[in-house]
Amino acid sequence: MSCFFLIFFDIILIGDRMEKSSYKKSCLTGIIAILVYMIVPDIAIPVLKMFNIDYYSLSLAFKILFIIISELLTLSILILIYSKDFSKDFSDLKNNWKKYADKYIKYWIIVLFIMAISNSLITYFTGSQTSANEEAVRNLMQKVPLYMFLSSVFYAPVCEELIFRKSLKKIIPIKWLFIMISGLIFGGLHVLTGFSGVKDLLYLIPYCTPGFVLAYAYQDTDNILVSISIHFIHNFILVILQYLIYFL
Repeated sequence: MSCFFLIFFDIILIGDRMEKSSYKKSCLTGIIAILVYMIVPDIAIPVLKMFNIDYYSLSLAFKILFIIISELLTLSILILIYSKDFSKDFSDLKNNWKKYADKYIKYWIIVLFIMAISNSLITYFTGSQTSANEEAVRNLMQKVPLYMFLSSVFYAPVCEELIFRKSLKKIIPIKWLFIMISGLIFGGLHVLTGFSGVKDLLYLIPYCTPGFVLAYAYQDTDNILVSISIHFIHNFILVILQYLIYFL
């Protein structure tokens, strides 16, 4: 408990050292973006209810249609919120992409190694082949492959980086605290989605590891397009490998 208060006190001190109005504005922007991410994807259910339509009784095709609409709406609002930063970040990425690639490809390879080793150890000691979240994702990949490809490769990297990296950093300006909380929340939400038992908590290791590295990349470069690019490449390769396993 005392550690919590020390962390909270540090955040307040940093907020005091920054221009108060600037910090408040930054923090408010981050909070609004997170609320958009949390609320908008579920907006279809109450909207349909207004027209006496039960979302849960719809066919899979209609459910996917409403999910796509809500994801596009979420993404559009988040991009609008942070639109001013994209021009600066694009220019920086254009000028420094070789430097960023040389540095972060090495980190990404380390992430893959840690994920592979930790997943192997979890499987060996628990007998569980995949986490509940991973199992749910694989099932959807088989049922709606095109949607899952687009959502995993395009929607998730942009949306998740804008939330778990850019928005959280606006709220938590302390470097290593931001990296730790960003990675833990990112990994934790992936694990808790479809949580089926205590053993699923072991998957925090492979899920949090990329979260830590992506947070470090954003903290290090102050360019959200860098972490989005890494996330995109990571998801693209893993999704393609999954599809090759399923459909070949």
